[in-house]
Amino acid sequence: MPHTVSEEQLAANRANAANPPASHPRSKARSAQNARKHGFATANFTVIRYEDVQEVDNLRTDAVAAYRPANSQELFAVERIA
Repeated sequence: MPHTVSEEQLAANRANAANPPASHPRSKARSAQNARKHGFATANFTVIRYEDVQEVDNLRTDAVAAYRPANSQELFAVERIA
């Protein structure tokens, strides 16, 4: 059963579509700052990768043995854990 819209609602929808709130300069400025809210900036942190390939392989082998994945998706998840 199709949903019908009243003439008033149709007029309101058209008016809203013609003037979206994100086009307002203050809205754009505020939304541009959304990514900064968490306070984590990569320039302030350094991650050093020091992993022994054999240790990672042993961890993977142990995780596969412990969780016994039944399909490729589960195997992928277990490998991500390792």
